[in-house]
Amino acid sequence: MDSYYARIVTDDARLGAFEKAITRAVRADDVVLDLGCGIGTYAFYAARAGARRVHGVELESIVEVGRTLAKRNGLEVDLTHGDVRDLVLPEPVTLLVFEDFLANLLEGPARELLDLVRETLLAPDARILPQRAR
Repeated sequence: MDSYYARIVTDDARLGAFEKAITRAVRADDVVLDLGCGIGTYAFYAARAGARRVHGVELESIVEVGRTLAKRNGLEVDLTHGDVRDLVLPEPVTLLVFEDFLANLLEGPARELLDLVRETLLAPDARILPQRAR
């Protein structure tokens, strides 16, 4: 695992905050999408929280590590290696988890990506995590 992902998975404060937020947000009937899922950490939290279906999509091949981890831990998650622009899901997403602070979250490419995902993959009443950042 490269140093970027190693740093992410050892940030206990950040991961703990996301786990808590995802656990509070997930409903039993949710279809969750972890956008830019990396190794699938947030997807795993959603699955453990009881979401009906959980998807993750990641451009980098690191997602293969996530597939192995999901299998070893008995987690039902669908992790896709590819571009979200090409992603086709069987039903609308009701909870989107997207953390891309490096792309300024709500400006530039991240904003364009969120707009596209809203138009093509989200249910009209979908929720997005995080709702705010500081």
